[in-house]
Amino acid sequence: MSAFIVVEGKEDEEFLNSYIRFLGLFDSVYSLRGINGKDNLAGFRNELSPKRLKREGCSKVLIIFDADSNCIETVNIIEQNLASISPDGIFLFPDNESEGMLEDLLEKIVRPEYENIFECFEQYKECLSAKNSTYRHPDLKGKVFAYMDALEKNREQWFKQEYWDFDSSHLEPLKGFLEKHLG
Repeated sequence: MSAFIVVEGKEDEEFLNSYIRFLGLFDSVYSLRGINGKDNLAGFRNELSPKRLKREGCSKVLIIFDADSNCIETVNIIEQNLASISPDGIFLFPDNESEGMLEDLLEKIVRPEYENIFECFEQYKECLSAKNSTYRHPDLKGKVFAYMDALEKNREQWFKQEYWDFDSSHLEPLKGFLEKHLG
């Protein structure tokens, strides 16, 4: 059984690639593809045609996107954009029930020995506020990118297991979803 996994972006693709390999499930992946945002899902529909995928030996379509501010609304948007294509599973970061995004999950699975990087980031935000209250603070995405960049300049290596706790309980919902559909 092989699955076509559609994700929003490059970071989602790289993270899931590493995590699925960690779980030993990568042989069940036909394709793992970032489509550059939810808004591009409708244009990607042809690639997910059941006839086409079956012909190519792919048996499942999985969607893994950010929940953003409303899980139900995000699922509705996904279903509307897919029209007549029914995915075999939809998972929404961070945990398939809370609002948020991949970066919310990543912040929770940082290895303890690297948590000090986030402490430095908080000091940076405090410094910005002290210098000028109109300065904008980088968002969570910026914080996580700063973490990854502090550890690894090679972006292709950002999601190495040594930087993330892939055994974290915060990954249980995702692990369960992947094992159900890929195992």
